[in-house]
Amino acid sequence: MSRQEKCHKREMEPREDFLSSIKMRRADKSDCMNLFKWRNDPETRMNSVNNTDEVPLEDHIKWFK
Repeated sequence: MSRQEKCHKREMEPREDFLSSIKMRRADKSDCMNLFKWRNDPETRMNSVNNTDEVPLEDHIKWFK
C-alpha cells in the first residue's frame, strides 16, 4: 500500500474520540436557516441524488415546519 493510500485510509477510518462526542437531538426552529444554507450549498446540490435545484426559502420553511 502506497503512502498516499495509507494516509487516505487513515482519514476515512472513524475516530472514536470524535464519534463519542456526537450528540443527537431533534432539530428546532433555531436550526432552520443552517439547514437551508446547507441544502442550497453548491457542493451539496451538486452531490444531490434527486434534486439539484435551489430551494426557495418559503418552500424550505414550509418543509421545516
